Amino acid sequence: LNHHGTVTAGAERVCPVEESHMGMVNVLREFQNLLDMMLSGHDEIPRQHIGLPDEFSMARPPLLDLAEDHSDSSEEE
Repeated sequence: LNHHGTVTAGAERVCPVEESHMGMVNVLREFQNLLDMMLSGHDEIPRQHIGLPDEFSMARPPLLDLAEDHSDSSEEE
């Protein structure tokens, strides 16, 4: 999803053929939810979780920034 190829996402859904239309609608909704989460920053978690590293609770920027412009500025006119 990003131009470096370091951020990827995927969504899959298994459903009967008779329900394939709703299955497609649901997987698109799930993928949109995933993108929304990847585009939002994460606040610091105030409490520590046993067994997880300290970095888990730290605030983090969004995983994905779709607003970045990575077009080639040397395009021919």
